[in-house]
Amino acid sequence: MTPRFTAFALLVAGCNGGSTAADPDAGSAGDAAPATVQLPETLDPTYCAGMVDLAAAGAIAGDTLRYTGSTTAAPATLVRASCQPQASHVVVMKYRVRGDNVRLRISTANPGTTPLFDTAVWAMTGCGAGAAEVGCNDDDYTVDGDLAGTSTLYLPAQRAGTELTLALGGYARARRGAVGVGTFVLTVTETPSAGTGGVCDPTVTGACVNGDDCATGDATVGVCVVPGMEQEPNDDPAHANPVDVHGSISVVAAINRPRDVDCFGFTVTAGTDLFLDVGDGSGHCPIDLRADLYRAGQGDPIDGDDDTGWDMLCPRLIPGQNGGVQAMPAGAYVFCVGVAPSAGNATTARYVVHMGPWRMSPR
Repeated sequence: MTPRFTAFALLVAGCNGGSTAADPDAGSAGDAAPATVQLPETLDPTYCAGMVDLAAAGAIAGDTLRYTGSTTAAPATLVRASCQPQASHVVVMKYRVRGDNVRLRISTANPGTTPLFDTAVWAMTGCGAGAAEVGCNDDDYTVDGDLAGTSTLYLPAQRAGTELTLALGGYARARRGAVGVGTFVLTVTETPSAGTGGVCDPTVTGACVNGDDCATGDATVGVCVVPGMEQEPNDDPAHANPVDVHGSISVVAAINRPRDVDCFGFTVTAGTDLFLDVGDGSGHCPIDLRADLYRAGQGDPIDGDDDTGWDMLCPRLIPGQNGGVQAMPAGAYVFCVGVAPSAGNATTARYVVHMGPWRMSPR
């Protein structure tokens, strides 16, 4: 039996950490990192000429650089980013990575940021034409109150000396109490990533380098390990690879022929909240993929996703957005990944499935 990848619409916009103060941002889907998204060609050259050098303007305490700025005097021109296509009053900054093999946390969710300032933050390889976006975040869903609408962007391991251009703007259509212009306190925190066998934090993205996974179960908890590998044939629910999702795990798989499907089977206890996330292991999506979730023995999926994950191409199922992985009934389930219909006969030599309890999610 071949699993059916049923098309359905999934509405994601409108969640702001449970707050209704910030307006749902058109086109926003939290984190995204498409390698080809660029600033518009109409961007005024003064954006780049007036870049703030954070090394000179910011204050460093330990692993964190802190900079206080304002978007009030920035141009009101609309600027498009992958996670927020209607940013305005954009301020551009330059950041040089200080440590080696460090992951970055870039955030406006800090005391001193104008209350209810609906920000978007994204990172690029440079400024102006040809600069590729490497990460973007519109809303940090983990904060509320006065910090609702602020942004926190996570980037995987970076090498020392890497120069990144950081852009920060407000949502141009902010309303219902939110504001699109104001003062921001930006922090950039560098955290070392560990190699195989090194100690890591399983609750954060990029805790390990070289595609390793930070284990959360068995004797290897808190240690970087080489992720598991899929075993063919696993092309339908009846032949699913068994996996244990009681701790956060990673499985490396491949779509190695047209219309290939990879299925993974697991059991949960009653009330489990689960996350199921697909990507390339470094914050991107290798090809347009789709995933569906089944109850074992049933022919129709109970939930699924196409493109709310990395690069807005990969699938991601999380509680609050997907009822099938929230307060799950006890029993056996199957999670199947395949190429999205729009990708045709595309193949990829490698993708990574992350699964585990939502409380341990790296996202």
